[in-house]
Amino acid sequence: MPGRTSEVWPIRARFRPFPEPSAARAATRHGEAATRTARRSRRRWRDASGGGSFAGGPAAQARPRGRPATERVRPGLLLILDHLTETPARVVSDRGDVLAQNAMDKALHGDASARPGTEHNALWHYFTDPGARELFPAEDRDRAARAAVADLRATFARRPDDARLAGLVRRLRARSQEFSALWDAHHVAVRRTDVKRFLHPVAGLLELDCEVLPNPEHDQRLIVYTARPGSGSCERLRLLRVAGLQDPARGQVEGFV
Repeated sequence: MPGRTSEVWPIRARFRPFPEPSAARAATRHGEAATRTARRSRRRWRDASGGGSFAGGPAAQARPRGRPATERVRPGLLLILDHLTETPARVVSDRGDVLAQNAMDKALHGDASARPGTEHNALWHYFTDPGARELFPAEDRDRAARAAVADLRATFARRPDDARLAGLVRRLRARSQEFSALWDAHHVAVRRTDVKRFLHPVAGLLELDCEVLPNPEHDQRLIVYTARPGSGSCERLRLLRVAGLQDPARGQVEGFV
């Protein structure tokens, strides 16, 4: 596939490359179901967020500049998370605060609500806890860090008077030389659809499509992760679901959106 790095193959070699036909068919059905679920979630997200509230829509212009971000997740959005049972999904603020997770996302990233105070913030956890990086392949970590800081820069440009956001940046600069250097680079980018790789301690390597559905009116994003139908990651995502249902605490690291 274009754009894939050669480092993926040695990791994938740990897994059975040619599953039995019945397993392959099951993985394909699971992947197709997850894709349909993600599509339904996009429609439900439009309803739950008030309709037409994607970036650039009417709601994007309705929010006054500098108004603090909202932290309360709409009930309709929480209902969407409850219905997404086959694929990881979460709601995050544009500061990086993890506001809600479904069971699959807790199995993938760990339960952010169990972390104290500031550690609910994915950027804080990544840049201040070395163990947080273990969820990502080594060759992907610099790119993930740059993208996360550039996205936070975009948030800061929208809300320069947000005291809580400014405080987060100030604390991160004091704790992490890497964050401080990336912040001083002044790269600005809003995160959208991406392909992300995870090295999960139970499921192994997962290569997932990351769909970012923004709701600028509430400065929140619905993040949905899906595996390509019939892929090895699709089969391993099924393993993650089983492992997560049996022991939700087995995912121990918290990553970016």
